[in-house]
Amino acid sequence: MDTKTVGEVINAEWGSLVPSGSRLVNVPRHQATAIFTTETMLARKASKFGVKARYIGSRLGDSVDPSYQLPAVTLFSVFMHIDLSDKLQAQLNIDNIFDKYYVHNSYNRLWTVPGEPVSARAAIRYQF
Repeated sequence: MDTKTVGEVINAEWGSLVPSGSRLVNVPRHQATAIFTTETMLARKASKFGVKARYIGSRLGDSVDPSYQLPAVTLFSVFMHIDLSDKLQAQLNIDNIFDKYYVHNSYNRLWTVPGEPVSARAAIRYQF
């Protein structure tokens, strides 16, 4: 399956023709994710640490104006997980660790959604 339209269509909002073979909006030609993890003991508790790299290629940002392209971006995240006991685990994820500005998606040049800045999530899990 490719990321192009199969036949010509009319963009309902703009009333303009989207020719056959046009790239789909917000769909990159290439994307990749690599995750590197290590397992170790931390304070005599089983732990896992890791780094995630995610590449998102350039993509069309507007079906009416094919010159509007969203730029490619590479984002990095880190995470850790620790087993505090047989039933209790804790996890921490930090996404976009370099606080890189990027465009998450768009509808057109005037309706573009920025990506999330650096963010952290913590979780505690207890199994009954």
